[in-house]
Formats: sequence, C-alpha cells, structure tokens
Amino acid sequence: TTTTTTTTTTSTSTSTSTTTTTSTTTTTTTTTSTTTTTTTTTSTTTTTTSTITSTTTTTTTTSTTTTTTSTSTTTTTTVTSTTTTTTTSTTTVTLADCLVAEVPEGTLVTETDLHIDTFKVDVKCARGFIGEPKAEACEHPGLPYKLTACEWSNVCVSPDDTSGYLITETSVKADDFKVTVSCSAEDGYHGTAVVTGCSKKDNRYTLAGCKGFVCSAPSDPEGYLLTELDLRGDSFDVQAKCAPGFHGTATAKNCLRHLDGYRLEGCVRAEVCFSPKTSVGYDVTETSLSRPNWKVEAKCADGYTGVPKVTKCKQGLEAYELSGCEAKINCDSPDSTDGYLVT
Repeated sequence: TTTTTTTTTTSTSTSTSTTTTTSTTTTTTTTTSTTTTTTTTTSTTTTTTSTITSTTTTTTTTSTTTTTTSTSTTTTTTVTSTTTTTTTSTTTVTLADCLVAEVPEGTLVTETDLHIDTFKVDVKCARGFIGEPKAEACEHPGLPYKLTACEWSNVCVSPDDTSGYLITETSVKADDFKVTVSCSAEDGYHGTAVVTGCSKKDNRYTLAGCKGFVCSAPSDPEGYLLTELDLRGDSFDVQAKCAPGFHGTATAKNCLRHLDGYRLEGCVRAEVCFSPKTSVGYDVTETSLSRPNWKVEAKCADGYTGVPKVTKCKQGLEAYELSGCEAKINCDSPDSTDGYLVT
C-alpha cells in the first residue's frame, strides 16, 4: 500500500510610505531550512512482513528588501513561505500458508489446514498402493508442503461392484494374474464372463459379460397361488403361498437360465382324503381323514345289506371309496293268493 500527501502554502504582503530622509537601505534575508527524516521499520512474524518508509522535507525561504530615498521611501516586504511535505508508506503482506502439493498417483490427501503453524493434512494410500505416506509443512510460506507418496503394491484388487459374478482368485499379482469368473445364475445373471487384469494406472481388475436375464412362469404351478411382481433375474420378485389342499412354506426362486421357468418349492399335497360325493346305503363314522392316521368306519344302513368296506384314497385330496352294501329287495304279495298256503 503506498500513500503520498503534498501540501504547499504561499503568503505575500506589500506596504508603501513616503518620508524626508534620503537614504537607501537594502536588506535581503534568505533562510532555507531542509529537514529530511527517513524511518524504516521492518517487522517479520510467521504471518506478516511489514515495511514502512516515511520521508518528510520542509523548505522555508524568507526574503525582505527595504529601500529609502530623500524624496520617498518605499518599503516593500515580500514574504514567501513554501512548505512541501511528502510522506510515502509501503506495506507488503504475505499469507503464511503452504501451497498445495502435487499429489502422486495412489495417494489420498485430505487438506484441513495449510497454515504453516497449524498445518494439518492427512494422507493415506489408495487401494492397491502401500507405504507410510505423510505430509509436512513447508519451510517458508508460499512454498508447497512436503508429501511422502505411496508405492504401487503390484497387486490387483476387485472392483467395487461384483454383482452377477462368481469369482475365484488364485493370484492377484499384476504380473501373475490368475482369476476365474462366471455368471451367477442363482442371482439372475447369464452370459459369458470375462475378467481383465489391472495396471498401475488402474489397480482394479475389470469384469464384463454378465447381464440379468428374465424368467418365465413355471409350466405346472399346481399347489401354489402366485403373484408375479418382477420376472427379471437380477431383481426377481414373485410372491407364493400354498393353494387350498396343500401345505408347507411356499418359495419362488429365480430361474437358472434366460427365459426358463422360475422354480417353486415348499408346498405339498395335503395327506387328507375327502368324503365321497354320496354315501347312500352306508352309516359312516369318520374319526380321521388323514392318510397317515386313517380311521373311517362304515356299516350298511337300514334297508341295505352286505359287507361294507372303506377304501382309503390313493393320494391326498381324493375321495375315499365305500363299497359292499346293497339295497334289500322286498317282494309284495300277489293280488290273489287263492289256492295257496303262503308262509
């Protein structure tokens, strides 16, 4: 910052008189005063360097002339005062911060405070790089701070997203890379999986080739009640429950190949027999209709004769069978029994 101030003042006074004295007197007085003061103050701290220069110059000149004759006396007084003041002030301020350093590959830097006295920069190695990185404050403000970098480990790392891939890592060294991959059908993906090794520029190996497939409905969904929300393999969502006559915990699973039917599991046919549609001619007692604990008894009803038999259903949800009873045949007497003895 530079500031300059200049002040100039001039004053003139003249008077004339007449007397009877003959004489001539001339007086000239000149006074010159020059004062120069230079003050330089330099103050340096860790935050500010200041330089202030002040120069003051003062010049004063006074001239007086007096002339007297017998005829007249003329007195002329001239006073001239000139004052010149010049002040120059220069201030230079430099921030006490370190400059940002160039960050090497594989080094992660978090800059919190770049002030030389309160310097705080955190450093760590990126994936695939090793070492003991650190950051040190600069020696003088305006210089980059010192940074110790990480080194490449020569090791490849897996991608952040491996969805849809089954990965087997035998060796992940960049110069001896042995990794095999396939598409995860269980997760709803299909295709030809490809893996590519890494380099120092990008220490993650890459995966490609797998994509989500779409399932179709199963060909025989007997025993299940289904609600299909999403048939895409990578976001498969089918809600299932057991249909009446079936029991268990219903589950709908992804298909294993593109456009195959999705899989249904968990529901089994109930091991229960149904009653036959008609039981005319039988008196039936149903104690248990469960096939494992089967107990059904029958006898011929009034007006029927024979040996009743109950046959258990062959599989659940079928009717058991009744057999053996037949209706009795009753004959009526003929209209005329004349000539006959009937017992």
